[in-house]
Amino acid sequence: MNSGILIRELEASEADTAKSLIVSVAASVISWPGSFESFQQELDGRNIFRDMVDITAHYTTRGGLFLGAFDQDRLVGTGAVWPLEGGQCELKRMWLLPEYWGRGIGYAVIQRLFAHARKQGWRSMYLCTDRIQERAINFYHRLGFIDTPERQDVCGNGISMVLSLEGA
Repeated sequence: MNSGILIRELEASEADTAKSLIVSVAASVISWPGSFESFQQELDGRNIFRDMVDITAHYTTRGGLFLGAFDQDRLVGTGAVWPLEGGQCELKRMWLLPEYWGRGIGYAVIQRLFAHARKQGWRSMYLCTDRIQERAINFYHRLGFIDTPERQDVCGNGISMVLSLEGA
């Protein structure tokens, strides 16, 4: 990993910056008819960022963790985890600017999230991802996530994946 990258807990005041990063990366990997602004408006209209209105309430106070990867003072990636019922958790908000792909930054972020989840006593981690994000899907499979029908209702047209956190 690039030694100039700092991974730390995201501060509540940085939520809007994180949202902008997520929209920017999503726009670069998802084919969207129209402008970047129309893409952002569509996402806002679907209220997919409701968990980021108050990251302290949605993550920290529930035992979750929202991380940011920083190159100097620039936010270049995010990743988060929050609890589900029954000793399970969900991986959320894994995004990295394309110019930082392949440097091990996403791997470092997710390893910190795995460690946090295990410390919380969570036994399995779920995630949803879009089917068109082949790079992300391959990354998750390399980490040991497997496709599952569980929680597919939450993923809609996406893919539901799970990883056991027990053992190694």
